[in-house]
Amino acid sequence: MGLSRSLLLVLGCALVYGFTSILSQPPVTESHLPVLAVGITSLLMVSMTAVAMKRSVEVEVRRSDIEEKTAEQLRVLNNLTRVVLSGAPDLERVKARAAELAR
Repeated sequence: MGLSRSLLLVLGCALVYGFTSILSQPPVTESHLPVLAVGITSLLMVSMTAVAMKRSVEVEVRRSDIEEKTAEQLRVLNNLTRVVLSGAPDLERVKARAAELAR
C-alpha cells in the first residue's frame, strides 16, 4: 500500500474517530481536544511506520535477490577458473565447458 493510500486511510479513520468522539460525549471540552489530537497523530504515525516497514522489506528482498545472483556468478567464475587451471590444452573444450556453465 502506497503512502497516499495510507494517508487517505488515516484521514478516514481520523474523521470517524473524531465524529464518534464528538457524538458519544455530550460537549467537547478543551481537555478533550488534546486527546483527540493525540489519537489522530497516533493513527498517522502507525500508517507512516507501516509504509516504512513495507519499503524496508522490499529493499531486503531485492538485496537478497542481488546476493543470490552474485553468488551464482561467483560459482560460475570459480568453475571457469578451475577449468582453465586444470591445464586443459584444448581451447574448444574450455569454450564448451564455459558455455555449459553459463547456462
